[in-house]
Amino acid sequence: MSGRRLYADRDGEEEVRKFDFVVVATGLYGHRRLADVPDILGRENFPGTVCHASEMPAGWEPSPRERIVVLGAGPTALAYAEAAGVVAEREGDVHLVVRTARWMIPRKFLGILPHCSILFNRINAMFIPAWRHEYGLEWLLHSWPFTWLVWAFWAFVEAAVFWSCEWPPALVPPRGKFLYELRNAVPVLPEKLFGLCHTGYVVPHSGVTVEKVTADCSVHLSDGTVIRNVNRVVLGTGYKLDEFEWMEDSLRLEVIKGSSRQLFQAHRRAEGAASRIYWVCDRIPGVCD
Repeated sequence: MSGRRLYADRDGEEEVRKFDFVVVATGLYGHRRLADVPDILGRENFPGTVCHASEMPAGWEPSPRERIVVLGAGPTALAYAEAAGVVAEREGDVHLVVRTARWMIPRKFLGILPHCSILFNRINAMFIPAWRHEYGLEWLLHSWPFTWLVWAFWAFVEAAVFWSCEWPPALVPPRGKFLYELRNAVPVLPEKLFGLCHTGYVVPHSGVTVEKVTADCSVHLSDGTVIRNVNRVVLGTGYKLDEFEWMEDSLRLEVIKGSSRQLFQAHRRAEGAASRIYWVCDRIPGVCD
């Protein structure tokens, strides 16, 4: 792509067309997040299976006799750990390894109210500091001297989330970080996972990662823990944004390039086409004028 020209390959022939804007709507995620997949030593000699979650067979169901290590703290990793723990015949057959303990959203607050009705509503949106508040009550709420109401609100929500879950000691999240993690996609807690952790069918390890696997079916963690007789290691380490290899470097998207006003103007121009703009490049003429 050069300027506003789009080069396309159709049946082996290059086709060039001119457009005012090019909208890339190919989805948020596309490939394995290779930068976050650890370089596990001994993988080539490990008799069992080591694979990323995206490589798991469709319709895979865990075997009751399978000893599994799941790496990651996102929705996919948590779902695999729960599924394996539910069918496990013995305690300690499923291990969940997380680099950092993180917040999770309970399906019901205090066992009564659905999480959607508490967190994902218009009132909640008014209290999110990262969003731009242009008018009326929202602007006033995020202006001095009323900002203390915002932080009091989120302190209450964090406390409600904390007391709505029976956190295993190894997975207790960092206090004061709920709002930050909410803005970065907090996973919904699988219904049975924490119960499986407390009964020992899922063993959580926090603050560590998988360092190596060995030919005797052992998985070595970075804190020295050795998990033996492992059949499968599932890397639930997430995905990355499309890097748009076909785009010239001079026009490559950058993280929120420009001021908040430019981002807000781009958001307003996109009304009806998208609810939010995550990436803006101010070097494409006319986008953020």
